[in-house]
Amino acid sequence: MDWGERIKEYRALNGMTQEAFAEHFGVDRTTVSRWERGRDEPSLVFRKRIKAMTLSIPESVVRGLIDHIDGLDGFATLLDGKFRVVRTTQAHQALLKYDVSEVYGTSSERYWSLEMEKVITGIGGLRNFRTNGIYCLDLTVVRQPHESGFGNERPLASVGRTVAIGDPRDAIGYLTTLRLAEDVPERPPMVIKSLDDPMLSRS
Repeated sequence: MDWGERIKEYRALNGMTQEAFAEHFGVDRTTVSRWERGRDEPSLVFRKRIKAMTLSIPESVVRGLIDHIDGLDGFATLLDGKFRVVRTTQAHQALLKYDVSEVYGTSSERYWSLEMEKVITGIGGLRNFRTNGIYCLDLTVVRQPHESGFGNERPLASVGRTVAIGDPRDAIGYLTTLRLAEDVPERPPMVIKSLDDPMLSRS
């Protein structure tokens, strides 16, 4: 069992800092840091507590998705049920030029383009993903030059799909895969699939 990886994945999925995790277990943050770096292993008592705590996450699902993302050459992002960043591909990291230690566990909103923000607002915000049981969102988003940390000199279109993992009304996470488009469409299409309305198209 790689306890360090297990703790890091749990913290990322739950938006927990090392300090918060340490406080929960009644240890110093440096102890958690040593566990995560593999310098020390938790004692048997702590192993049992960590295992019980982290089993609330469908571990096989999360590990499978993380392995999938780590093996992709393109762009993909795994979010938890609260839309916080759990994992991203190397290509995504290179494009946005960020340090994963500062990104994992934080809200995905910081990466939204202005157009993406309008799309999410248009469907009633992130809460409506759960309320409406949205399980699939096909979207082409145009990011304008130099927007949100991108270094693009011209408008950049990304064609992507976001799917809910698990029950859409209580999703454990969201997986987004996307590719960069050669041409920027004048009116990017959007298709939302939800449990209440099987197919809702917007443009």
